[in-house]
Amino acid sequence: MGLAEWIGKYSGGSLLVGGVYRYELTSECINGRQATVKVTAIGGGPSMDAAISATGGKATFNDNLNHIDPTVFNGEFKTGDASFSIPPNSTQTFGMLLGGAKNSTIANMNHGGSCGVTGLGRASSQSCGGIRGFSIGIGVLYGGSFVTDVKWKKCGGNCE
Repeated sequence: MGLAEWIGKYSGGSLLVGGVYRYELTSECINGRQATVKVTAIGGGPSMDAAISATGGKATFNDNLNHIDPTVFNGEFKTGDASFSIPPNSTQTFGMLLGGAKNSTIANMNHGGSCGVTGLGRASSQSCGGIRGFSIGIGVLYGGSFVTDVKWKKCGGNCE
């Protein structure tokens, strides 16, 4: 037992010196239970990037608990990252469609990458990976995060 892992996705963006992000994360199965949470994070801070960004991607968070506690995400929101992502323009998208790509494939493909560190309450994430959307630059945000929804379910198989 050690850190509980939460895996899911995020979406959000920033405008000038503030940002809003939404996370949907599902815990690993511990003691026959699993939780899915929705978290909203709002913050402000300095950045050296485009005046506006909107991105989404995969997210993995760890906490310091040996049990599932969705309230671990309530508290401070702090993030710092460097990113570069530019989605294809309409001509490029049309070319991909002519080449046989499906709309769903184009919508879910990564357009760039991001490396960063994020804290939501008492949980943290350190990652580098592909992102979708538009973002160019380096930024830091600080604010608050809060759980907006929790769904519990029973699970089996890999329960500890």
